[in-house]
Amino acid sequence: MYRIGSIFYCCFCLSLAVSCMSVTAKRVAATPIKESNDAAGQIHTEQPPKTANPVNYVPKTAQRAARLLPELTQAVNNYDVHKAFALFGAIYESCNGQENNKTLIDARQRIQPLLNAVSLEAVNQPAPVSAGSPFTRPFAARIVITAPEKQIPLDNYPVTVLYPSSGTGSSLKTDIVRTDTEGFLYFTPPTPEKACDGTLFFYLSPTGAGDAASLAAAAKNLSVSFPYKVATKEKRVPTIIAILDYDENNTPVFSSNTTATRLLTGLMKRGFSRVGLDEYRELAETDEVSVIHTAQSKIGTAVNRFIFGRAYITVETTEDNAFICTIRADISIWDFKQTRKIHQFTFEHTAKAGTKAQAISLARTDLGETVIAETFNYSL
Repeated sequence: MYRIGSIFYCCFCLSLAVSCMSVTAKRVAATPIKESNDAAGQIHTEQPPKTANPVNYVPKTAQRAARLLPELTQAVNNYDVHKAFALFGAIYESCNGQENNKTLIDARQRIQPLLNAVSLEAVNQPAPVSAGSPFTRPFAARIVITAPEKQIPLDNYPVTVLYPSSGTGSSLKTDIVRTDTEGFLYFTPPTPEKACDGTLFFYLSPTGAGDAASLAAAAKNLSVSFPYKVATKEKRVPTIIAILDYDENNTPVFSSNTTATRLLTGLMKRGFSRVGLDEYRELAETDEVSVIHTAQSKIGTAVNRFIFGRAYITVETTEDNAFICTIRADISIWDFKQTRKIHQFTFEHTAKAGTKAQAISLARTDLGETVIAETFNYSL
């Protein structure tokens, strides 16, 4: 196309020059230049043999996958997890992971009875520890295959472990453990250095299966989870709590501070000390920055941690004439030493009681003493 354009440009210039000289110009015809087909020849695709009928041609990889199906069925019938997963992986690779491939669909259907027969069950869950302290016992589980009239332990099989790597619990580390001859597996995480309220997972790792992740995800019985709880060691930090309760009409309640009081009780039950309450009417009228400035001026350097927020309620009546109170609290935590917000939470809890006053009181009590206190125990 570049050459054709050049020719047109030259023709234009030539005709312009000739017209200026008042000389009769002959019409010049530009002949299109054919592009080379060499580039197209460089793209190679699997082509059927010249002697074969293109309509009936089946790639060798698909033929190989189809030939493995009887072996897969035999492995499933023998409850041979090792071989069945390896064969399924080979079929998956041969089908290039195409979910609509008939052979792959067939393979999934054939292996499903074996997946249903496998069970991964929790055996031991260690008690929560504090940051900086090791788990005293391992997380343990067992894998067995349920066959007619017997259970077969899955021995010497790799199992993936996912566990929290940071205090948030959202970032996970990965490790691999193997089952013993009785199908048991054990894992003790490294000593945690930060507070965490997360989850540890064991899930079967089909070796050699390109579709390992979807196989494990497709069957809930191929995984098991445990609470992974590490309590904070920051329990003696001088702290002030200021939470303003609102009534159902969205009016601030200055006569009492049930949520804050119950939070203090819950923290003390969990080993916190040097924690006190304070009242800040500014919470009802000013923004967060103003509240912080007021608290800093009032408290000075005596307190390092400031927990403050607001708690709102709604009340509904049920068909059986009971009352349901839903409470929502927006809570912030400031570190006065670092002069910055270190945490922000939104909590919601519902309580039901025979009277409106009981429902409101129960909702505030449960939220402060249990929900918020438990969260702070594994996050501060």
